[in-house]
Amino acid sequence: MDRDEEARVRSKLANERTFAAWIRTGLAVVAVGIAIARFLPGRAPASQLAFLGLGIGFAFAGVLLFAFAAYDYSRARSEIRDERYNAPNRWLVAIAILVGALSLGVVAALAFGL
Repeated sequence: MDRDEEARVRSKLANERTFAAWIRTGLAVVAVGIAIARFLPGRAPASQLAFLGLGIGFAFAGVLLFAFAAYDYSRARSEIRDERYNAPNRWLVAIAILVGALSLGVVAALAFGL
């Protein structure tokens, strides 16, 4: 096996590890959503609805991470095969902003005693 083939194999394995990491992250975000919706209910009906909405938002963000993981894996795989590489697109930034906004919502809800 020549050096180019070894480098390509390492790149493929790194792509698979990255895919697995995105899946683990998505599972964690879904788990946080379930925990928020189930274990952080407020006292008032409005706050229960708020935590349920935040939990559903986290679960939705986790599903978006699964979709992004599949897309990014296949994109990187074809780029490795074609011996070219481009940085990930704006979807990653959008998902990170969504998860950050949801996290701020949870912190605000807890801080204001909903």
